[in-house]
Amino acid sequence: MYKARIRELVQENRYLQGIITSKLDVIIQNSAEQNEHIDKLVARSKSTSQPATQKSLHKTVFMLRPLNTEEELQQLDEIVGTNPTYRAHVVEYLKRESNRTDVENLLHDAIDLLFCKRFFARMTWTGISRTGAPKVQLCKYENIIRLFQLVGESESETPTLRYIVEYLKNKLKHAKSRIHIPLTRKTSSHKKIKKTTSDNIV
Repeated sequence: MYKARIRELVQENRYLQGIITSKLDVIIQNSAEQNEHIDKLVARSKSTSQPATQKSLHKTVFMLRPLNTEEELQQLDEIVGTNPTYRAHVVEYLKRESNRTDVENLLHDAIDLLFCKRFFARMTWTGISRTGAPKVQLCKYENIIRLFQLVGESESETPTLRYIVEYLKNKLKHAKSRIHIPLTRKTSSHKKIKKTTSDNIV
């Protein structure tokens, strides 16, 4: 009786071992198939992905939100006047985002990148308006004005401060007419400013 029971237990044990073994084989096979599938996906990803360009890497380093208030303008004027590293980042950012080479259009883009259109339309060079309404006086922010000079620099020429001043004055006159131009529309500078040799901000 005991021997018969032992034989039954042995047979049952073998049966269970067989089931376990077969399930393990299925698990191992599925795991191998999954690994193979993952390897294919990784290989496909490597073959289709493009290396990051220097331009895209730079975009993750420094970005600048257009100024909306005079308080923000004051803060930026102070920072670019006292922090050469930050000033260099701002100049590099404006040149990179413009991606133009001629001075007029480079400065034109820099204005749109640096100032919100509505805020720029609230400025005049002297802070005086024809209607008597209070305006932001751009001429007192000398570090910002010199920033535009750095943006306009190239290997072949450096615009004088007087040139920058005349350029900004001209843009301020037409600022209101540009308020409703969408940011997605690329515009250009049309009026040429006569270059002078003066290097004073007036």
